[in-house]
Amino acid sequence: MHISRNLLLILLVLSFFAATAYAAETAVEYPEDIAARLQRRYDAMQSLTFNFYQDIRGEMSGRPRQGSGQAVFYKHDGLARMRWDYTSPDRQVLISDGVLFSMYVANQQQLIITPAENL
Repeated sequence: MHISRNLLLILLVLSFFAATAYAAETAVEYPEDIAARLQRRYDAMQSLTFNFYQDIRGEMSGRPRQGSGQAVFYKHDGLARMRWDYTSPDRQVLISDGVLFSMYVANQQQLIITPAENL
């Protein structure tokens, strides 16, 4: 049996488009699925450390403000802690264990401690 070259080319192109359409259809992720996948990954972690940079545009002042530093999240035996060390523009340390929230502002030499539920 002899298959013409044009017919073979048409079948090849059609199979390519069918495979591409199927892959696109199965690759759709809904926000709930993404959130659930991230939650499972977070639940499996014991610690996470990363450097950050943030760019804030305040509604009241209208001026942009940048900040950067390092953040650490730690979980062990049902206890969770987080710490944000801002290195710029001013040194600040934010710490929470889920019960208390502490914020130290170095240039003011001030430590503020408040229940986390008040935030």
